[in-house]
Amino acid sequence: MDNIKTYFKQHKKSSIIIGSILGVFLIGFLIFKFAYPVYETHKASSYRAKITKTKGRGTTQMPKGKFKYDPSTKTPDLATLQRLAKEGAKDSKLRGFIFIPSAGIKELPVYEGVNPYTLSLGAGTAKPWQVAGKGNYAVEAHNYIKLRGGQDWFLSRLQTEVAPAGNYSAKYIRPKDGDLIELTDGQNLAKYKIISRKIIGINAPYATTMLTDRYVNAFPNKKPLITLATCFEQNGITYPNQRIVVTGELTSIKPIKK
Repeated sequence: MDNIKTYFKQHKKSSIIIGSILGVFLIGFLIFKFAYPVYETHKASSYRAKITKTKGRGTTQMPKGKFKYDPSTKTPDLATLQRLAKEGAKDSKLRGFIFIPSAGIKELPVYEGVNPYTLSLGAGTAKPWQVAGKGNYAVEAHNYIKLRGGQDWFLSRLQTEVAPAGNYSAKYIRPKDGDLIELTDGQNLAKYKIISRKIIGINAPYATTMLTDRYVNAFPNKKPLITLATCFEQNGITYPNQRIVVTGELTSIKPIKK
């Protein structure tokens, strides 16, 4: 025991230094583990509030113009996508924004209609005059995960990585059950909890049903839904016949001003 006391007396200074370093690391770990996520959530919430006040203002009537709803729209190459975006920007009608924090989707614009022009700008509504918090708010968008840095494009962040051909596992879908999808139309902010994640064939009998209001009846609570659909990218397949479909159930909807 005396030897131990003598050792600590001789190494008191170094022990204090080591203890201080370990304390700093411990405090840093606790901040990263608990405080930082709270800060990030607050920052993301503030950012979304700012976006909803300055962009995508809602409207009380159907936007004027002719809007196409074409679920078979194929993913164009990047040059064609940029050309379509330039041509379609003037006439496309912005309906709002989608945020999926767990997938890193911070500000996906949603336009009226699904056609080559709207899908070159962001996401498109699968059916006419959808309203946040009512029925099944169905949205489609391209997936460009195959591009370098493509996870930042449209709904590409729904997929974690390009899958091997023929592998349709849901493990390639990034957000999990229980994660939030947030939708704003500039007037309200609707929050949905993910309750279904599937990879389906585009020709499956129920594929188009998932984008209709009837899809609400597929779930026991029969609450309003949001359904997101995008291509499921696999190696060696240019135009995949599989789709990622993620569905969320409404948990709350509040006016932006509140």
